Amino acid sequence: MPKEILEAKYQNFYINDDGIICGIVSPREIWKLNLEYVAELQAKYQRQISIGKNSNYDLARTVAERAKRALKRLNAAVKKLEGLQQC
Repeated sequence: MPKEILEAKYQNFYINDDGIICGIVSPREIWKLNLEYVAELQAKYQRQISIGKNSNYDLARTVAERAKRALKRLNAAVKKLEGLQQC
């Protein structure tokens, strides 16, 4: 996975007309994510959440909260894609 894709701070995720999950970093920067990238992003977010839960450091907790919101958006896009593929 390219480092830029993994380290980007995504604002939201959506499914384009071709059935590919896209991550929005900014209005001008949108990444197309295949399922391999999605799985790596989910693992990254889960690691950040677990680190934040076990930390007394405020920054780690803040990062964990952001990761939790991003994971929720990413999982919603994955579920929507699975629903579209079943139809």
